[in-house]
Amino acid sequence: MIWESKIATISYFGDIALRESCPRTATVYASRPTDLIVLHKSQYDKIRLKVDEVKVQTNIQIMNKFPLFKNLSKKLKQKICWNV
Repeated sequence: MIWESKIATISYFGDIALRESCPRTATVYASRPTDLIVLHKSQYDKIRLKVDEVKVQTNIQIMNKFPLFKNLSKKLKQKICWNV
């Protein structure tokens, strides 16, 4: 199956293969001169972990604003946020 799509000026591709440790799901061709950044899986994993940590901290800050979550331990809040 051939599927054609235009990618935004600042965008990314190839994350599925890195995230799922599977073969690539697409081939990308540039229609004009293009600058690319190549990330190896170990680099991608480090970046993704940092992004996930920031998301968890942000979610905990949001949870702290609601009385329902006020008495939960920080550890339990972290578990909840990692599973969201």
